[in-house]
Amino acid sequence: MAQILIIDDDPGVGGVLKRILSSEGHEVQSVTDSQVGVDLINGQEFDLAIVDIFMPQKSGLEVIQELSKSKPKVKLIAMTAFGGHDDVDMRSFAERYGAVRSFEKPFHKDDVLTLVAEALQT
Repeated sequence: MAQILIIDDDPGVGGVLKRILSSEGHEVQSVTDSQVGVDLINGQEFDLAIVDIFMPQKSGLEVIQELSKSKPKVKLIAMTAFGGHDDVDMRSFAERYGAVRSFEKPFHKDDVLTLVAEALQT
């Protein structure tokens, strides 16, 4: 099973994702501060990170761009409550910056598990 980090400023979302992924046997950590997440990934071994695009400290797009360069083996999945924001498709931007998959909140358990499985196989 995979080592997964969830980076989302909403602890409720992080908690739900942690329960979903842990129930499948993954080792999951969740943080609410984007810089803490970057520091964790740079200091530990992770297979995958799920990153919220809109966060107050450092945007998820910045996190994805930074991690895709510093830790290219870590698979990145972007998530957002706003797929399009001011006529900009944020999920497409995230994928251009290095995310291998993306999804919108609210999400369904089965969809998340499918995306994680696909990302880990890329």
